[in-house]
Amino acid sequence: MSERKALNLDDFDDFEVEPKKTKPVTRKEIDKTAIFPSRQAESHVNLTVRILDDEGERFKKLCKEHRYPYGEMLTILMDTFDKQGNQP
Repeated sequence: MSERKALNLDDFDDFEVEPKKTKPVTRKEIDKTAIFPSRQAESHVNLTVRILDDEGERFKKLCKEHRYPYGEMLTILMDTFDKQGNQP
């Protein structure tokens, strides 16, 4: 069997790594490059509506059947109302 030659680490003392020269990158540039969605939260509004119990239950049942949150169902109903020419 052959003997291994020891590694001479003293030869590496002359070796220096030059730091990379980079300019600072802003968060906006990173977001544009990575196509991240905006980090700003959507603004929400609390809406209180006075309706009869039967109408409230009907709305809740509609949301539950179609698996939509109340806000999304309200948007769907308003969009449908607009498409029909604002005619009930």
